[in-house]
Amino acid sequence: MDNQELIELFDNLTPYFVAGLIGLMVMIVLALARESKGGKMAYIVLSIALLVGTSGWIAKTLIQYFIKV
Repeated sequence: MDNQELIELFDNLTPYFVAGLIGLMVMIVLALARESKGGKMAYIVLSIALLVGTSGWIAKTLIQYFIKV
């Protein structure tokens, strides 16, 4: 496998790895909200923080899909 094929492989797998990391972050945030005993407010605040943190990557992925970059 030459260098160019390896680069293409990583380019194709990166979105799946990032989506997996986002899923892992969701589980961590839910565990933190549950342990904090903050109630519904803790879930809301931590979920908003996660959404703000991942919305840039999601927007970039959607823009690339529709523009076909």
